[in-house]
Amino acid sequence: MQSTEPSESERAALEVVLTAHGLRAAGPAERVSAGTLNRNFRVPIEGGAVFARCYRPELPAERIRHEHAITRWVADRGIPAIAPRSLAGGETVIEVGAERWSLFPWVLGRMPVRGAITASEAESIGTIHGRTQQALAEHPGSPGANWATLSGEIAWNTARSLAVLAEVEARASADRTPRVPRAVLEALRFQRELLENGAARPIDSIGELPCQLLHGDFHDQQVLLGAEDAVVAVVDWELTRAAARIWELVRALSFSQVLETDLLAHYLRGFRRHVTLSEEECREGIELWWQTRLHGTWVYAAYFLEGNERVAPFLEETDRHLRRFADERWRREIADRLILGSRPDGA
Repeated sequence: MQSTEPSESERAALEVVLTAHGLRAAGPAERVSAGTLNRNFRVPIEGGAVFARCYRPELPAERIRHEHAITRWVADRGIPAIAPRSLAGGETVIEVGAERWSLFPWVLGRMPVRGAITASEAESIGTIHGRTQQALAEHPGSPGANWATLSGEIAWNTARSLAVLAEVEARASADRTPRVPRAVLEALRFQRELLENGAARPIDSIGELPCQLLHGDFHDQQVLLGAEDAVVAVVDWELTRAAARIWELVRALSFSQVLETDLLAHYLRGFRRHVTLSEEECREGIELWWQTRLHGTWVYAAYFLEGNERVAPFLEETDRHLRRFADERWRREIADRLILGSRPDGA
């Protein structure tokens, strides 16, 4: 991961956070480039280093504390989650001005290279993903989670998606700089035409799906690997919530760029040791993922409307993925492979 020096205000905030924990920097802090929402830093201290996070401003402190509690809960059950350091009174969130900071132990490990994951890495990541879902199924937040309730939380709105795309298209078309290639305009047009021409389905057309508490943002860039490709840390639990477990699995496979490759079988070989999926769950999960992607506008809105240029690498990937999944026959093939790989005797 590449890193850069923090700003003067960030250095001042880091000093406040370290002092609160009774620590002092033993060298210059470095910005860690991973992550698109929060600001992260590696700070050397005597005898090692710590990981400092400045949370995005709109994230409430109570939501951060909830994330920290979940992290501790799964860590106590053998999941390699990194719990934050606590102050003397147990507090894990430090407010510096209008910003909220937390401090974590620094874990030595390497992040998988997206798009170049090996079979061994895929199986290792799939194994820890399955273990994580298995552990969270026992969390007090899982009983009572059901599709009838949770489907309303992720329900898409075709009219709203079209409105956002129209705003993005207008902004992108008016931007005469080289940052808006013709391919991006074509991608926006393609998604809009799919939504306008009947590809959208209502959420209640998706069959009943098993739900539970989940990591919420699990994928290859949320783990650190150690010797022999073992997962030494599962990070970024900010989006922990109850949802359909197949939704998280397909999302992780897609974001890790293994869903459409031979690595799918290796990932599922690890995952199925801990979680058993039914054929119906797999098929409905693919359709659920397709509809959420079809209606998804986050990447475009973040880049063109919010000015978040860190998501730029996802623009081309978003279009490419949407075009593949627009093919119904392709979705059936992926579902068949998902079913096969989820069986106890799968590939």
